[in-house]
Amino acid sequence: MLAVRSSALDEDGAEHSFAGQLESYLFVKPEDVSAKVLQVWRSGFSQRILTYRKEKGLSLLPEPPAVLVQRMVDSETAGVAFSADSLTGQRKIAIVGALYGLGTAIVSGECDADTYKVNRSGEIVEREIATKLIAHRFSMECDEGVESVDVAKEKVNQPALTDELVRSVAELAHRCERYFGRPQDIEWAIQDGKLYLLQSRPITNLADMIDPDDEFNLWDNSNISESYGGITTPLTYSFARHAYAEVYKSFCRIMGVSGEEIVNRESVFRCMIGLVNGRVYYNLLNWYRCLALLPGYQMNRNFMEQMMGVKEALPQQLTDNVQQQVSMQDKLKDAMRLGKTIVKLIGNFRRLPKTIDVFYQRLNNALGITRPDLHQYSTVELANYYLKLQGQLLTRWDAPLINDFGAMIYYGLLRKLTTKWCNDEDSTLQNSLLAAEGELSAQNQQCV
Repeated sequence: MLAVRSSALDEDGAEHSFAGQLESYLFVKPEDVSAKVLQVWRSGFSQRILTYRKEKGLSLLPEPPAVLVQRMVDSETAGVAFSADSLTGQRKIAIVGALYGLGTAIVSGECDADTYKVNRSGEIVEREIATKLIAHRFSMECDEGVESVDVAKEKVNQPALTDELVRSVAELAHRCERYFGRPQDIEWAIQDGKLYLLQSRPITNLADMIDPDDEFNLWDNSNISESYGGITTPLTYSFARHAYAEVYKSFCRIMGVSGEEIVNRESVFRCMIGLVNGRVYYNLLNWYRCLALLPGYQMNRNFMEQMMGVKEALPQQLTDNVQQQVSMQDKLKDAMRLGKTIVKLIGNFRRLPKTIDVFYQRLNNALGITRPDLHQYSTVELANYYLKLQGQLLTRWDAPLINDFGAMIYYGLLRKLTTKWCNDEDSTLQNSLLAAEGELSAQNQQCV
């Protein structure tokens, strides 16, 4: 006996699913195959198919469907499986549906199926055993070759699969996913204890679903696009990512963050920015995680956000993701750290003019008045020269960091005072005051 089934390009595509809309024939005798092939082919042009194509905005002239002729599997148990949860979007959870007999009982909706959720480790994390009153079985007396029969009473509420077979079906779905490179919806059957794969197609509704188990990232390029406008090459991005990591490690050291904490947050510093579709973005949650290391964050996060130029506070759910709730003792310790850091910062601000002079001297020494002809350097010499500059400059970026942090503090205070003293509800007066400074305007004109 044979099965004659459709395999239309659109039916098995990644964006649309024609599952169940084209004709399929089971338990077909060899002498009837040619007639059934023609009927399956014709079903690709039915009114039902044309209506579906119109609803999905597809061409009303469909490609003729391919027709598969397969050896029929007269299964004792059958069903469907999804290598990912198509309802929740969880990619680490496979869904297995199983019932007695042929899988056509699931497609037709005549019988509920047992449902299992299996994680990537093969652990069955959830199961729901259905009451299975009927099963589809092969019958010579029916034109379609399939009839509904009653399930034996002792099996009605028993699992259709053993746990071992559930795991085997889930692994089969994952194997299909690995082969096709995307989550799959499969049909399977078991005959004489052997597991067969009948069909595999993409799970179409997962394309726009976020995996709730994945780490949430929030990308923003409102400021960084001024530095990296347009498309950024991978080479430039790799340097920028490294530079951001080293510079903000230095910033945290200046702010009194311990070396151990900085080492523990290495993954945060490594991903301060990201390359998304060729453009550089801030990884905002990692910026908040970096910010959460600083003394004073636990006491007044809103002020720190203002200094960092954040226009909208994070939702509470994301805030909890960045930092867990802290005790009063932790807040007191944080206040003491903040006091020590403020004293240290005051000293740094007072020494800033001298620090800037030293920074420029170090910059001039590193770059030199006459620069080497890099075209004459070998690859190894170029790499060594780069590492030398990195050691002289990138890891000793103290003056710009202290200067920028001071500017953020004073700008934040100015904004707060103009809002409080001048009733500046739009928070724009501080910009007007700074723009009116003649010296600043002159510098801006020179830059332009």
